[in-house]
Amino acid sequence: DTVIRIELAPLGITSRPDYIDFDSEKEILGEITESKSQDEWLAQMNFSGTYRQATEAMEQFLFMLDNSAIKEAVIKRLDDPFWGTRRAALNLLSSQGEDVSADLEAKLINIAQHDKRASNRLDAYSLVSNNTGSIDYYGPGEEHLVAEKKQKYISLFTQGLKDSSYSVQENCLGHLSN
Repeated sequence: DTVIRIELAPLGITSRPDYIDFDSEKEILGEITESKSQDEWLAQMNFSGTYRQATEAMEQFLFMLDNSAIKEAVIKRLDDPFWGTRRAALNLLSSQGEDVSADLEAKLINIAQHDKRASNRLDAYSLVSNNTGSIDYYGPGEEHLVAEKKQKYISLFTQGLKDSSYSVQENCLGHLSN
């Protein structure tokens, strides 16, 4: 293994940049190992322009969505024009299994109803479905809370039964039948 160390000459910048991508086009043949702080990974997720850069940063935060800045950056990626970046953000959010805020709920419903990719619609429906909770989540004697949350989404999941994707239809049918 050959290790090449590169030192960068000062560029006359008065403050330290939040984010530098050494090989943004991923053209260097070889493995690049970067040591970045959490703030630098967060800046990469916020400012990166490519799928690869965004998902690379998201992978660093797999178990860190309890940090509000990280969660906010992931939720912001749900608006990305590239379907793969939206899918990576949905997967990261679904891996956490936490309650969905009103802002996130609106984005998930929009994706479920309008995303061009069936896989993204399915993931959004699944996240909304998981947000309704279960008896185990609320505890004994609080069954009415589960019923109230499920009632809130009936029209959304009924609309999903008309989706062109059988996977989406199956998810919606499963939600409505429980």
